[in-house]
Amino acid sequence: MRLDAAPFAPFRNRYLDGPAYVVPTPDCLTILRQSRRDVVENDGLSGAAISTLNLAAIEPLAPASGKYADQSPSFRPVTR
Repeated sequence: MRLDAAPFAPFRNRYLDGPAYVVPTPDCLTILRQSRRDVVENDGLSGAAISTLNLAAIEPLAPASGKYADQSPSFRPVTR
């Protein structure tokens, strides 16, 4: 998955310690290269800073369609 893809395809980052976070837009993920951290946030309400080394999988998500296509999913960790 690429953050600069056009059109952007939403995805989910799944981490080794269990949580997974949806990245609905490129603005919701910051990768800090020197500290090796991923900062995932949505609408400035909440966020998580996780070690990039704990990234287990990047899962593509189907683009939103229909009535709710213009709304991003709420930010919640997805448990296994």
